[in-house]
Amino acid sequence: MRGVFVKPAWSDPSTRRAWRRAARWPLVWLLAGTLLLAVFVFHTNAVADAESELKGYGFRTTATALADSPTTLRCGQVPVAIRYFVDAAVHEADLYVDGCEHQISAGDSIEIYVDRTNPNRFVSDRSDNASPMPQSVAIGALVIGIALFAAAVSGTARFMRIRRILRRAPWVTRDATVMKVQKRGTIPGSTKPADSHLVVALGSDAEPTLLKTAFTVLGHQTIAPTSTVIPLRTAHHGSSWVVARDVDSRPIAAREVRAAWLRDRARRELKTPASD
Repeated sequence: MRGVFVKPAWSDPSTRRAWRRAARWPLVWLLAGTLLLAVFVFHTNAVADAESELKGYGFRTTATALADSPTTLRCGQVPVAIRYFVDAAVHEADLYVDGCEHQISAGDSIEIYVDRTNPNRFVSDRSDNASPMPQSVAIGALVIGIALFAAAVSGTARFMRIRRILRRAPWVTRDATVMKVQKRGTIPGSTKPADSHLVVALGSDAEPTLLKTAFTVLGHQTIAPTSTVIPLRTAHHGSSWVVARDVDSRPIAAREVRAAWLRDRARRELKTPASD
């Protein structure tokens, strides 16, 4: 006798809409990361072009350092006071150098290239004299842009995995016990909130299937310190799971709990009656 065909979760229009809404976020992260990396590239090119331009037509002169370069705990642009002459006029200004790469002592001679029309605009062979604030913003844009790119790649892979499960498995609605399990090693009496894992228990109390997932599966519902029973939609293919709070909620990937300590604590929690 032929088996009964059960439609996969992906055949449900509300599931597809919820997935598509959620899957937009990696695209947002990708666009934001691209914008931030463009800011970094623009700043880097602008500084390099200005440096090449000044070295090409600027007035070359020798400046004298008036002080040692400051000591810094982290690499970054630090100011060094210098004195130099342009057309017999004396000028004093700060030369910004990398605090880790270049160490300057008072009295050192430094070759600089000065814009005659604006003597406060100059560069040297030791430094492009970039202002520290734009430099810090550009480096921050680079770091955050790379992080957003990584998040976009990771998020896209996760949503593709969710879609693959939804295309193969049907939704099953069941009551699930959801509990917060505190991370082991928490110091009793500490004022710092303990890190918690959200564990979903499916099936019998004797041998439940324990899934670890994100707090967002619950929407805005508050979970008690012990446990809460809520209806969840679940779909799984092999050992891969997807859970959703209701018809229109975002489908979220879940994985079976592997850590022995987390399994033990979750099972003990299931055996503890919820307080009124």
